[in-house]
Amino acid sequence: MIIDAHGHVTAPDKLYVYKAGILSHRGGHGRGAVGATDDDIKAALNAPVFGGSSHLAQLQEVGTDLQVISPRPYQMMHSESPKLVQWYHEETNDIIKRQCQLYPKTFRGVAGLPQSPGISPKSSVAYLV
Repeated sequence: MIIDAHGHVTAPDKLYVYKAGILSHRGGHGRGAVGATDDDIKAALNAPVFGGSSHLAQLQEVGTDLQVISPRPYQMMHSESPKLVQWYHEETNDIIKRQCQLYPKTFRGVAGLPQSPGISPKSSVAYLV
């Protein structure tokens, strides 16, 4: 079995639209939700990425049996308001969880921890349980 221990989520565009929304209103309109369907998640994994084949096709092309996926660090907004960071992490983690449920033989998930400057790392302990 070939395992890729360092992969990042390929999420539906709805996740990034959600991010733009919470950033634009700074949380003033409430948390909201990504609202991605299973079909949206499947479509993202089957769409071409980075000018090549899809995420799933790339795994097949190189013979990867299992990939461990986590959030893309540069997307996680650690310097933003702790509330926005928490909301976005939770939505991203949910996409990862659902991706793993849809493709249990292909993916294992690693959650992102919502961390912000000045906030104790103890606030992220609940995500480790």
